[in-house]
Amino acid sequence: GLSSTSGSVSIRSANAGERGISGHVNVLTGTSSMGKSGAILLSTGNAFGSGVGVPTGSGAISVTAGVSSVGDGGDIQLSTGSVLSSATSGNVRIVSGDATATGASSGYVSLASHDADRTSGGVSVLTGDTQNDLSGSMVLATGSSALSSSGSLLLSAGAAGSGDGGDVSIVAGSTTTINALDSAFESGRLFLSSGDARTFGTGGVTLQSGSSGGGPATGDVLVSTGLATFGASGNVLVRTGNANNGESGAVSVVGGTSTSSAGGNFVVQAGSTTATNFASGSVEISSGPGTTSSSGHVAIGSASAPNGASGFLSLSSGHATDGSSGGISLLSGRSTRGNSGSIILSAGSVSTGSSGDVALLTGEVLGGSSGSMSLVTGNAALGFAGD
Repeated sequence: GLSSTSGSVSIRSANAGERGISGHVNVLTGTSSMGKSGAILLSTGNAFGSGVGVPTGSGAISVTAGVSSVGDGGDIQLSTGSVLSSATSGNVRIVSGDATATGASSGYVSLASHDADRTSGGVSVLTGDTQNDLSGSMVLATGSSALSSSGSLLLSAGAAGSGDGGDVSIVAGSTTTINALDSAFESGRLFLSSGDARTFGTGGVTLQSGSSGGGPATGDVLVSTGLATFGASGNVLVRTGNANNGESGAVSVVGGTSTSSAGGNFVVQAGSTTATNFASGSVEISSGPGTTSSSGHVAIGSASAPNGASGFLSLSSGHATDGSSGGISLLSGRSTRGNSGSIILSAGSVSTGSSGDVALLTGEVLGGSSGSMSLVTGNAALGFAGD
């Protein structure tokens, strides 16, 4: 009849005795000597109609292993056909149904282990090992969207109620291979980038540790290159991109603000060395060059303090035990067709107190002569020397 329901079909083995094992159920096609073996189709029927007053939707397919009251639960293995020749084994495709009709949405695909009282099961998604060629690639991506925003991608470890939160490690592949020319191959690279944008701004990239609500401190953020045993270690480059029709981006390295203690320090230090007759690394702070215009300023100073004393500014070379300490040069650059820059050494002005002193001193000595002091104006080849 129009309102009748078709009957169910059950294929099962009989129940086993108290100490026995229930029988297997095998569904398979026959072997083939010269062609393809037959396929197996497991599908529910199509559902059509308006669904007025009755449940709608096509039937579901459930593949479930039986419940065990004593031992481990049964496994489910989904495997494609193997090959014995130089062909490719079968593919595995798990995809939700097509939803190309107007206003329709495709279903979710969920790959997860179940909740557990003790330890939940792991989830491994990986490509197989290979002996003579490249191992398979892995793509984890959301789909494109023509008229709206594309989906987000979240890679997150689970929260912990009483222990440490899980780690998230993203590691490129290592290599131990050396080719015939005795030159080592490089390990894989790691790229972290926001998406491109054709008409608007690109997205930002944030690398930070999590907030600490009641703990003693937030986690550190370490950007470092690896240890090198026989060669130079890698460089660390922090830079903004070039701009064709606007200003290039700024680079800011700022310590955090503290409401109850001292603010964080900012330390720029070159690498040290323990090798004989080699100097440690240099530190260079420079403004950008101006090819057709002026170069930028370089300002080094302590910040203003409205309710206290501003910080000291110390410019000095390091101590030396067996050699001479380094010199300090304070000079403006040369000019080919204009005036060279001035140098002003001045103490700050005050409103009600005494202004600061300016002292020029040579170094003290215990067993030799102290240094000389010279105050000389520059030579003038075609004009008058300064006073």
